Amino acid sequence: MDETAAVQHFVDRLLAKLAKEVRGRIMSIRVCRGKDISEGVLRSVFAARTAGTALEGVGIVVEDFAGSHLCKACGVSHYITGDDLFGKLFICTQCGWSQEIEEAEGLHLLEVVHSVMGHENPRDSEWTAVGDGI
Repeated sequence: MDETAAVQHFVDRLLAKLAKEVRGRIMSIRVCRGKDISEGVLRSVFAARTAGTALEGVGIVVEDFAGSHLCKACGVSHYITGDDLFGKLFICTQCGWSQEIEEAEGLHLLEVVHSVMGHENPRDSEWTAVGDGI
């Protein structure tokens, strides 16, 4: 799937999930993007796909993939970013073992901020981790 189609699919699943789970006005979302999705494409497709929906004009905070990873072969912990990968393959600098890092590709929902039902004041907002089950 190309990155435009991947973002469209993500937004469609996100809209469906939020319609079921979130009451109140959505104020912002936070996502993690893998190195296969450019931020420019993410932002432009998100804006186009959310026009006329509950997500139109909502702020989107984009984080690049990064995180700690424990080598399964030698047990050494590494902090890795997209720059440390070949596609989604990480090679341990300690022992040379190669491992696929599934989280390094695609889009992952990290957080949704929305107003409490009936309260539009930003002080009354909630942080909701709706999970990445989209």
